[in-house]
Amino acid sequence: MCQAGDTAIEPNETFTVSVSNVVGASVSDSQAGNVTYNIATADGTASSSSGDYVASSLVGQSTSAGQLSNAFNVAINGDTVVETNERFKVNISNVAGATVSDAQAVGTINNDD
Repeated sequence: MCQAGDTAIEPNETFTVSVSNVVGASVSDSQAGNVTYNIATADGTASSSSGDYVASSLVGQSTSAGQLSNAFNVAINGDTVVETNERFKVNISNVAGATVSDAQAVGTINNDD
């Protein structure tokens, strides 16, 4: 990569590289950029309506190019009921700018009673 320098005092600059008309290979991401998505909890054996956890959702979330992870916290409510471990789901939807191979994660609430 060639860099052309100048003497101007300025902030870092970014640019985009687009790949097109590729022959002999497949391109899974022709242009690096932001990824946007929605993320939300969903009931499994754990239920937000019964107070096992606090339902949560975020719409229009964004990650920048090269960012490999993003935190999504789910509040768990404790109780004194002896029960089996319970599970809830976290779903990602409406993804733009990336291909999703697995759009669902499962969280486990371990019984501590």
